Amino acid sequence: MLLISWLLIGESLWTAMWLTQRIGMLVAYDDVALSLLGARALTALAQFVAGWWLQRALPPARTLATAAFAASALLLVFELGFRLAPTSVVPGWEWTYVTAYAAYSGVAIITLRRVTDH
Repeated sequence: MLLISWLLIGESLWTAMWLTQRIGMLVAYDDVALSLLGARALTALAQFVAGWWLQRALPPARTLATAAFAASALLLVFELGFRLAPTSVVPGWEWTYVTAYAAYSGVAIITLRRVTDH
């Protein structure tokens, strides 16, 4: 659980840095991109809280972490897969990233559901 908690916290902090780089360009994005950026910000918040709670073994932590992983993977389909949000990923590689992230999220979710705290 410690590894998953650090992965969640690290991903949320990376997302926060990525979002702060986009602040100056907000006026250039359409409504769909802005909605996805907002959803990504909320997902990053959920990832951080879930990681923090996992480290403290709080009861709702695994449920929130599972939801955060699933939401992040779903958002990535729209952001990268359908190219609806700003990205620096080379065209043609989007679905490779989406597939790899889906596998990572799937393994994390399975791990969260199988591990029981003592």
